[in-house]
Amino acid sequence: MIGRLPSTLEVGGKLYKIRTDFRDILTIMLAFSDPELDEREKYAVMLTILYEDHDIPAEDVPEAIERAIWFLDCGQTNEDKKPPRKVMDWEQDESILFPSINKVAGKEVRAVEHMHWWTFMGY
Repeated sequence: MIGRLPSTLEVGGKLYKIRTDFRDILTIMLAFSDPELDEREKYAVMLTILYEDHDIPAEDVPEAIERAIWFLDCGQTNEDKKPPRKVMDWEQDESILFPSINKVAGKEVRAVEHMHWWTFMGY
């Protein structure tokens, strides 16, 4: 998969089309930081937003969650990752994050119709 950006995730032996735009993923991140949602609700938000097909069999949901997290983590596996430490808040820090990202990208990224999450995170 070198040089290719994923647009599907394999779950239960079936390929599911996913939403890859950074805005969709940031919406998922906001849900994960919402103290009013429990873990189950946060995962439900993630699955609903990320997977275009909502007909994932119940027995495949744990794998769908695992694959979704892999995508959100830009392909890193648990072995690759350091323990999580919150260093920024996308919503709270938006006013300083986007100007910095725009400077590196050389354009206003929010004006782009679609930008893959992994491309966005590369900035």
